[in-house]
Amino acid sequence: IGMTISIIIVAVSIPEALTGKIFFSVALFFSITFLFLSALVLIGLFVSSIVRRSSIVLILLFSFWVGMLITPNLSQLLANSVVNVMRDYEVARENELISEEYSVNVIFRRIKNNAFGTIEEVQEAGDKILADRTRLRDKLRNDRKNSLQRRLILTRKLALISPMTVMQYASEVIAGTGYEYHNWYIRKIEQQLPVFRQYSF
Repeated sequence: IGMTISIIIVAVSIPEALTGKIFFSVALFFSITFLFLSALVLIGLFVSSIVRRSSIVLILLFSFWVGMLITPNLSQLLANSVVNVMRDYEVARENELISEEYSVNVIFRRIKNNAFGTIEEVQEAGDKILADRTRLRDKLRNDRKNSLQRRLILTRKLALISPMTVMQYASEVIAGTGYEYHNWYIRKIEQQLPVFRQYSF
């Protein structure tokens, strides 16, 4: 009903916005909604045909409905306990330790201890320390990013147990929003970054 009212309002106010693609997406959305509601009705009829007492049927169907509602949240909690992700303060602490261990002060101490014979050796050691610091910081950042990605993928897979999540993901695909569109958007940004950096000051 809400979708129909929204379409009527848009058709009256900005009719040029209703293209064939929009109508196709709306038709798909209504089809998925019809299938979802039909599945719920089918489950209700199935339980009613097996269990004779209406009170037990209501309890079972209510439990099923509550299960559909809480499954996405439970999947997130379960994924959080399975996939360990460093917290922000832990990442900051590791960055600080890396900065202390691979700093210019290390070169100065080695210079005081007469560890270098030529200026070229000092430059080479400095370049190596800076390269190691950059490599470790990049590894720390990538490890956390990969952990977050694994947690998100696991959460989405566990959440698919709920029919409501299936309905949500299907609607996001139709509307061109959600997780898949977010990944596409990030990939496009990463592709354009080199061009942007050429014109940045």
